[in-house]
Amino acid sequence: MAPYLLVRVRFFTRNEGGRSSPVITGYRAPASFDEVKTSPPTMYDFELQLIDRESVEPGQQVRAKLIPASPESWPARQRGQRVRIHEGRKHVGDAYIEEVRLRAPSAETA
Repeated sequence: MAPYLLVRVRFFTRNEGGRSSPVITGYRAPASFDEVKTSPPTMYDFELQLIDRESVEPGQQVRAKLIPASPESWPARQRGQRVRIHEGRKHVGDAYIEEVRLRAPSAETA
């Protein structure tokens, strides 16, 4: 199974400075985390896989998987942490981590 973060995600409405159209499963975007305060922030590419639906309207909150393009480059994450979703330089949504599955279980060596 591919590494992922199980999250609760919400995209901002146009009035909140976010999107005016729905997001569909398979949406790809960069994310940033709060561990480093740099300008511009370090970005990490991901694919969004919605759970139990094919699309989400701005302003709605849903469960989804964030599947990293390069999981080995993602910093360690913990439950409850925020993931900022971007479109270019624009911060368009937030995801809050419910479960972390970024690292494959290590095999026991004999």
